[in-house]
Amino acid sequence: MKKNYTATEIINKSVDLYIRSKSYIVALIIVIFAFMALGKFLWATESHGIGIRTDSVAYLWSAENLVKGIGLGRLDGAGNFRPYTHWPPLYPLLLAVPRLMSFDGLESARFIGALCITFLILVTGFAISRFTDNSPWYVAGALLILINAPNLWDTSLYAMTEPLYMVLGLSTLLLFDKYLKNSKYNLLIFASLLMGLALATRYVGFSLIGACGLLLLIQKNWTWKRKIRDDLLMGTLALIPFAIWAIRNILVAGTTTNRTLALIPIMPIELQQTANAMLEWFDPVLKMTPIYWLKPSLFIVVTFLAGAIYFKFVPPQIKSVNNSLWQLLLVYAVSYSAFTIMARLFFDQYIPLFEPRIQYPLFTSVFLLAIYALYLIQEKTRRTGWILPTVLACLYVFGAWSYARGYIQISAGGVLLSGHNDGLGIIRNANNPLLSVLAQYPLQENRFFTDNIEKLYFLSSLYSYQISSSQTEQINRITSELNNRGIVLVLFDKRSLGPEFQAQIPELELIYKGTADVYAAPGR
Repeated sequence: MKKNYTATEIINKSVDLYIRSKSYIVALIIVIFAFMALGKFLWATESHGIGIRTDSVAYLWSAENLVKGIGLGRLDGAGNFRPYTHWPPLYPLLLAVPRLMSFDGLESARFIGALCITFLILVTGFAISRFTDNSPWYVAGALLILINAPNLWDTSLYAMTEPLYMVLGLSTLLLFDKYLKNSKYNLLIFASLLMGLALATRYVGFSLIGACGLLLLIQKNWTWKRKIRDDLLMGTLALIPFAIWAIRNILVAGTTTNRTLALIPIMPIELQQTANAMLEWFDPVLKMTPIYWLKPSLFIVVTFLAGAIYFKFVPPQIKSVNNSLWQLLLVYAVSYSAFTIMARLFFDQYIPLFEPRIQYPLFTSVFLLAIYALYLIQEKTRRTGWILPTVLACLYVFGAWSYARGYIQISAGGVLLSGHNDGLGIIRNANNPLLSVLAQYPLQENRFFTDNIEKLYFLSSLYSYQISSSQTEQINRITSELNNRGIVLVLFDKRSLGPEFQAQIPELELIYKGTADVYAAPGR
């Protein structure tokens, strides 16, 4: 005989089913958002391919030469090999893999970029789910914001190292958090190896090692012997790839990372640009308006009813929330910021502190910590009953949607649409008149000088010498070459150098003015 269930029994069974299925629901949500991000990436790069910056060309060029058997590096103005040492090696090595299978360099970069954006959303989603005890609502709301964040897209739509670094870095923190929870050494080993790969992607990976090492030292109820042993094991494994790379660089180029120690102060304008860029994270807060396709009253009623049912019948899960991950992210945010500033001050004046790609690890850490704080506040309020947490849930859902809408307006009008319609960064164009001008000067008979070696190579496949000023040393260098062959000077960014060089080298003649200024002089 069929049993008739009471309303209470039906609700209890539904709640039990929901609790048992939460992890599967969250996994499905994360996968859906990962594919949404992948779709946006493929759409944005469909017309013109992945975005290209100057550093991108260095990676692509080095990977190309490696596949050709020349080596990991580029060619100078005379065609001599110059080893790649300024950046870590993992990204160009990965670019070389598809090239071995006859893929084009830009196609390889786009393929790797697609994988990175997909895995980045996956690992970020899993981090949020660990924070919130597999809460589908928090995971969905947070990922809705994240996949529309301009920082994400300005970071991920270019052939740069940051997306790969973020995937490896977040994966490291997740594994390290699991190790701190259950002390299984295989997790520490895997986390350390991923840490080493992150360092082999960006030198700022030292901040990741520092953050995890500090967390080991402050663990309660651990003996100092265990803390030091784990730190040594982690540091040794994480530094192996960097040590191999540094030894290789010393052998082939006499330098570890092609950087010198020198204090270069951060100018006020750079600080202002950095602060303004960080304030843009919060732009949607100022633009939170009612949802345009729903009456605000209806939205509030529906959300409130759903929240009331949830908080009335679903028991709190706060006791099972793991607390190590938020500590890792907090320490890492501080460590990353400190290391980046120190690197900018003492090793590389060209680190753009204000660019979203540089700020993205900090942005993600702050974002995840904010989600965790909201979740904690809401779960704590459940002791007061179901009304207050329901009101907070309404505010969270409304805020998440409004925040995502604000980010859509920014990223759709900027990064995504420009990427799909006009391309991003350096764009190859077969009809560029600059190419026909340069074609009149074959490499065999001329030496090329430019203020942007990578850009010139990307546009024309010409290798060249770098010039950065009109100092006597640079003038003498050009003059010595002029005694043997013709000279071509191509200026993209520092066009004011052209007249200065003409004043010192009368043979130089301006032959083209357009996407670049081109000067030429016949050999003496």
